[in-house]
Amino acid sequence: MQKAEHVLGLPVFAIDTGKCVGEVRDLLFNEHWRLEGILLEEKGFFKKGEMVPSQQIVAIGEDCISIASEEVIQPFPDFSYITMLRGDQTLKGKMVYTVNGKELGQIQDVYFQPELGMILGYELSDGFMADVMEGRQVLRHPAQLAWGKDALIVPHDAESVEP
Repeated sequence: MQKAEHVLGLPVFAIDTGKCVGEVRDLLFNEHWRLEGILLEEKGFFKKGEMVPSQQIVAIGEDCISIASEEVIQPFPDFSYITMLRGDQTLKGKMVYTVNGKELGQIQDVYFQPELGMILGYELSDGFMADVMEGRQVLRHPAQLAWGKDALIVPHDAESVEP
């Protein structure tokens, strides 16, 4: 299991040449909460960036991400993904509420399984003081989840787990 926060900023290396082809700028998830790829840092001011599809990622390690070759890098497409940091559908900072109106907190990080590409859970914050005094809560990814412009809505019995 990986935290998105630990993957962001990692260098990406092409195995065939040993060349660093960029750094992870963001994670790209689809509407089924599966990892679709990684967004690489932008090389120029007006460039949209480039992506590596998840099928082309050889490994997501502690210190770097490996891809087979530089040829697997693609231009970033125009359609939107659910992302951690950038774009119209970002996870970090999104509020989470239950269907019966209870505020669970704000998403600070995402736990995912690199091998399967699935989101497993969300690290939630109740504010700085609560984080310091009680620690952050981890919400297991529920089977039913509504994505809204301003919040994620989860079932009233959504489970918290120990981090």
